Amino acid sequence: MISSIAELISDRIGAMPAGERRAAQTLIANYPLTGLKTVAEFSTAAGVSSPTILRFVARLGFQNYPEFQSALQDELAAQLQSPASRTLNPASPAGGGAVSPMLEATLDNMRETFRHLSDKQLADIAGRLAERRGKTFLIGGRFTDP
Repeated sequence: MISSIAELISDRIGAMPAGERRAAQTLIANYPLTGLKTVAEFSTAAGVSSPTILRFVARLGFQNYPEFQSALQDELAAQLQSPASRTLNPASPAGGGAVSPMLEATLDNMRETFRHLSDKQLADIAGRLAERRGKTFLIGGRFTDP
């Protein structure tokens, strides 16, 4: 299940023509803000025509640019929620166990992250972690900051 437009782009970028690929790369470089601008501003930032932006949005499965922007706004709203509030009313865990909703959400996030990594990426990560020289730093947002 694809849960964000960025993931959708990642899955489809290989099949995009050069102009749409530039639009995708521009959006990912300043995600999601570039997509919240007008078509003209987005096209200028990507160095492509406005029709190319509209074709890019259609390739992602949106009927029109406002529908695309609405999806980006929904993603942004979900990101702005605190992790605790995202799990206040979760469905009860399978098997009726007493797993913490926060723990279940964390495990789901980890599973989803690994689902998007290729075997080569996992091997590279494992290789770097196995190196004894240097340190490994993990950075992130709300979950990893504390």
